[in-house]
Amino acid sequence: MYNLAMREVAKSHISQVLSIERGGKKRQNQFEEMSKINRKKWLLVPVAVWVTMDYAPPSYSDSYTWILPDGEEYVPYTNLHCVVLTGEEYGQYRVADPINGWQTVEKETFWSSFDAVGRRAVTIAGNEEALA
Repeated sequence: MYNLAMREVAKSHISQVLSIERGGKKRQNQFEEMSKINRKKWLLVPVAVWVTMDYAPPSYSDSYTWILPDGEEYVPYTNLHCVVLTGEEYGQYRVADPINGWQTVEKETFWSSFDAVGRRAVTIAGNEEALA
């Protein structure tokens, strides 16, 4: 499930959703925004982020594709993976990975993978003060 679909589901249950989506702000601003969120509320405001498995370059399916409503052919990633960014320690990001457990990831490695798959992330907070 991508961030936009997750946001729509979350809106019906939670009062506020911040979604850092594809494009928009410059990479440095996104980096600072994500770091700011996590420094302030490490465990209260986790960030679900889409990266690649093992932070390797993206790979695409040779086996299947589908046609989107606008007629564009979509070729899915075969190594897309979602982890939860929970904080920062010693200049690295701390992530909860459903396959590999708790990990620390070099910031540049994280950003390379995050950028490569479209900068998809979603943070869910119960109120506006959580992100202030």
